[in-house]
Amino acid sequence: MTERSYCPSFPWRSDMKIKSGFILRTVAGKNLVVPVGERASEFSLMVSLNSTGAFLWEKASSEFTRESLTEDLMEYYGISSEKAAEAVDLFLDKISREGFLEDGDL
Repeated sequence: MTERSYCPSFPWRSDMKIKSGFILRTVAGKNLVVPVGERASEFSLMVSLNSTGAFLWEKASSEFTRESLTEDLMEYYGISSEKAAEAVDLFLDKISREGFLEDGDL
């Protein structure tokens, strides 16, 4: 996830899902989201995630909410709800911009 200003009011829907056809792989110590199958012809790039992004990707492998990801981060890292929500919003912004969320999730 890249450094950017935090905006706590993203209009995320309560139920979100990552599109099928993407997998997370660790290659040479880097966490990469890789398109597979038919998605490989639509997406020619791999996207790198930091360790927090990789953790959130794994948690988001089935239907999820912003709140569920925030709670997962708070529990795993022992951080405040504000810090967790900021990280989740940055993650959701990134995967949304990259086209990984099912349509209609914003």
